[in-house]
Amino acid sequence: MNFLVINRAFNDIDHITPVIYKLLENGHKVNVLISNEYLDYENDYRLKFIEQKGAIVESGIKYSKFKNLKIIFDFLKKIYFSKSYNFWKKKISFALLERLSKKIDLKEEYFKDKKIDVIIFDWTNPKGDNLVIKSIFEYAKKNNKVTFCIPHGLNIYYNDKITSNYKKSDFHDYNYFDYIVVNNEVYKNTLLKDGVEEKKLFVLGSARFSPEWIKINDEISPKIKLEKTDKKILTFMPQQAQYNIDLQAQVKLIEEINKLDNYLIYFKPHTRNQNEKFFDKVSKLKNVRMANNILSSQLIDISDGIIVYGSSIVLEATYKSKLVLYPKFLHKNETIFEKYNGCEKFESLDEIIKYLEKGLKKHYTKEDEKNTLIHSSNSNDSKNILQDYVEFFEDKYREFNNV
Repeated sequence: MNFLVINRAFNDIDHITPVIYKLLENGHKVNVLISNEYLDYENDYRLKFIEQKGAIVESGIKYSKFKNLKIIFDFLKKIYFSKSYNFWKKKISFALLERLSKKIDLKEEYFKDKKIDVIIFDWTNPKGDNLVIKSIFEYAKKNNKVTFCIPHGLNIYYNDKITSNYKKSDFHDYNYFDYIVVNNEVYKNTLLKDGVEEKKLFVLGSARFSPEWIKINDEISPKIKLEKTDKKILTFMPQQAQYNIDLQAQVKLIEEINKLDNYLIYFKPHTRNQNEKFFDKVSKLKNVRMANNILSSQLIDISDGIIVYGSSIVLEATYKSKLVLYPKFLHKNETIFEKYNGCEKFESLDEIIKYLEKGLKKHYTKEDEKNTLIHSSNSNDSKNILQDYVEFFEDKYREFNNV
């Protein structure tokens, strides 16, 4: 079959590439269309990997009705992807990249000579304001093509009001998709409350955190050289500020660990939040290294401990049986990995500092790690999640077309 896959954000690449890989392995043809220009897709190792496997990766800008847009995008991307931590430069360049990306209107030329059987969208509203996505969705409905919506991340929260500006979500527009895939039962139940029809929802687990893809991702990741040190290595992975985060407490924690002087801290900003005012301050601390340009999987491999409280990347650390340190006091949300005890949990700054002063020791068990993984990313308890995705697409394609 011929698949068209839409990639909209960095985390879409992260979570959809494993599925594309498996489609190609099963003999299907895949075209990938990039719908946002704030991605460094030309240099992404995962996209290069699937291109080597036979996928065709293109950006909507190539088929835009406005010829000069690419020049503007290239200029803005040079600023946004620079190593500078200038808050306003990054904020303004990102805002312009995001806003202009929504105005890329595909010419009909894109669909010429393309044989498309199945269209897979990332986690996006088909009736939203991104013109590339709207064009593709309108094409699908006009030509009776089956559509899927699959996760671009993994929901790790149990509570509803996960952001400071929380308002009840309305996902009724997602019912325009023919089939909707989620990672776990927790998020399925959330979507049911937010207006998605149950007959549309299917739980397949996480492609990104499947054992098969974690192994492949480690093999294809670019090799890096990091400074040699006798200190223990900690990787700090923060969440976006609006997720009920105490930013002052977060900075204080980093400063206090820095004072211990027997730890080297790699600070890895969230993929959707590469720019906060405190980044410049943190980057100047003696024992802190900014890790924007280092892959999370690489940091997990070299670290003695992972400090995380709001990111699904914790599941790769859990799969690799790395020590997970969870500073609960930094936010007000409830997560899957604390519910199933897959971490060392700390209720205060003093508690985690005293722990670090004594050295790194894991008190939770392999069984705790297993339960965390099953309930968060492998809800179907399958041994071959990626193949499950492929067979799901194939089965639903036949069902949709009465084949």
